[in-house]
Amino acid sequence: MKTLTDDVLPGLGQVMEKFENVNRQSYYQWVCVVFCMQAMIFYLPRFLWKTWEGGRLKLLLTGLPGPIQSPNWNTVTRDRLIHYLLKGRCAHNIYVVRYSICEILNFLNVIGQIYFIDWFITGNFSMYGIAYASYSFINPMTRVFPKLTKCLYRKYGPSGSIQTKDALCILPLNVLNEKFFLVLWYWLFVLLLVSFCSLIYRALFLFVPKFRVYLLRAQTRNVDTRKARLIVDNITYGDFFILYKIGKNINPIMYKELVFGIHDYIINKGKSYNKNIDEV
Repeated sequence: MKTLTDDVLPGLGQVMEKFENVNRQSYYQWVCVVFCMQAMIFYLPRFLWKTWEGGRLKLLLTGLPGPIQSPNWNTVTRDRLIHYLLKGRCAHNIYVVRYSICEILNFLNVIGQIYFIDWFITGNFSMYGIAYASYSFINPMTRVFPKLTKCLYRKYGPSGSIQTKDALCILPLNVLNEKFFLVLWYWLFVLLLVSFCSLIYRALFLFVPKFRVYLLRAQTRNVDTRKARLIVDNITYGDFFILYKIGKNINPIMYKELVFGIHDYIINKGKSYNKNIDEV
């Protein structure tokens, strides 16, 4: 299928390939395949994280998640959580590094998808949304998704010579294709922005202890700054990551008790907590 450079009806007119720019579009039969492939690639970071994570957080909080304080919550359960958080430092660091790798893969995946689709539809995708939002008369994607276009069929004639037949092709599916790719353009660039902000957030989380102090105070509803700083200074970023995820999944009162328990554990060097665990 060929699309000519006519500004009024792109795709129609006399072919003069020596003097006109003719776009040859051949991606139509691959659109569904490409969408399926993109869906699989987008799922890859999630699959990787689920494989690495192995349901650890779910097992750790069995019987505890929910907005209502769990009847399973008691001093022994709290002390066991504290002991787990503060005794597996290297494992927790690896845990958060793997999570960060998946976030980086999300960001790189979006960039790769944008470049791939731009190549797939002959370099017309990267500015598609902006061009579509700003055009006044001619749809800028008509040359890529023409609804009415020129088709040339070549076949052998009675004497064996190749005959060219000029035909008018109607492509109603392109009415949907241009909308699909428009929605995809906005979705990918929103994901690009969100993924970039997520990487900035993760960098602050990993490398700026004051940011972790702020997060802890916000999550525990303004616990004392000195206590929050003491906790952050005495646990690794991996421990804090697990602690922060726990705070998102249990009752705020239970979480505040857990944080205060960690503070007391650090002050007492874990003596009373180790004793309570050994007695069970």
